[in-house]
Amino acid sequence: MLELSGVTAAHGSSQVLFGVDLSLPRGSVLALMGRNGMGKTTTVRRIMGLMPHREGRITLEGQDITHWRPARVAQAGIGLVPEGRRIFPNLTVRENLVAMAMAPRRQNDRHPWTLDRVLALFPRLAERLSNMGTQLSGGEQQMLALGRALMTNPRLLILDEATEGLAPLAREEIWTCLARLKTEGLSILVIDKHVDVLATLADHHVIMEKGRIAWRGSGQDVLDPEVKSRWLGV
Repeated sequence: MLELSGVTAAHGSSQVLFGVDLSLPRGSVLALMGRNGMGKTTTVRRIMGLMPHREGRITLEGQDITHWRPARVAQAGIGLVPEGRRIFPNLTVRENLVAMAMAPRRQNDRHPWTLDRVLALFPRLAERLSNMGTQLSGGEQQMLALGRALMTNPRLLILDEATEGLAPLAREEIWTCLARLKTEGLSILVIDKHVDVLATLADHHVIMEKGRIAWRGSGQDVLDPEVKSRWLGV
């Protein structure tokens, strides 16, 4: 589904990514983990075409998207739930959702993401359709950001800091939603700090350290106290 080979990136003259190799098979969930400032968000930005190309190659289902602009990457089927949510504050919930709507990429898709389907997934949004983006709680904003990404009918969903800053009940709703999307076969790349949940949810686990892939393993392996202490501890 998604392949990164030898990808580098820099902020000005400061190199941030050093030969990143990632592979996310179709229909699976990849957890990208690591301490703050290790290159996770930069990796996402590079995938989405939000940073200039330096070295390496990025492919989506075999198609080279390395040099594509962000709009073309999104149109190709990558839906992003960005860190900080970034919903449109001057639009209503309904407007936030329909503004991003795209038709399914496969004519035989029996279950495309529509406004009704997103509202069925997140009933709280249905109760707040006329509310402005700024009138939602943090959890509701994250549901809106996720629903907005689903309205693009993505082949691959990327969530950067999926549950950061959310109350426990809101976090649980997001995790339940992702588990459901996984059962439906949606490919997902998720960044989050809740290792115990990711260990169960994700099929593949990768840890970044100073712009490099430092560790790969299974859900059981990532729960090893030595792994958590060495690569994920503060």
